[in-house]
Amino acid sequence: RLAERTGERVLEKVGERVTEGIGERLLERASERVVERTLERSGERALERGAERVGTRLVETTLRISEGTTLLQYIGRLVKVLHVLVPALGMLLVAHMVHQDFHRLRQEWSQHRARCTTGLFLVGLLCDAFDVCVHGVVVASMTLVHVDHHWLHWLEHYGLVAA
Repeated sequence: RLAERTGERVLEKVGERVTEGIGERLLERASERVVERTLERSGERALERGAERVGTRLVETTLRISEGTTLLQYIGRLVKVLHVLVPALGMLLVAHMVHQDFHRLRQEWSQHRARCTTGLFLVGLLCDAFDVCVHGVVVASMTLVHVDHHWLHWLEHYGLVAA
């Protein structure tokens, strides 16, 4: 009788642990996929909208070339475009780094379950994400909206610290 009860308890505990493990894995995979797809879609939409606005604004305001435009004026306007284009391209590069950090974080967690290294990849991801936001604010301040000069310098400073 004692052996039966012990066997039932062991089977019950093993069954609970197996179902809990399977449930956790299913929820983890499903949530990872949902988060990844949501981030990718929202990032793509934001980049498309931002690039469209920035491109339209650049063409409309800085590259107006008329018959009377001299070479020096054209070069000056081109420098203005590059002044905006460099941070915009930097933002795209860092956004790609955020995407790669996210994949590496998931890979590290799924293969090794190491909290320390996974945490370091998470810190890197968050710092790069902050840097993307800073680049976005810098580009927006040059093209779309006015951002206070001192606040912009403060953001750039902490963006460099995070990078």
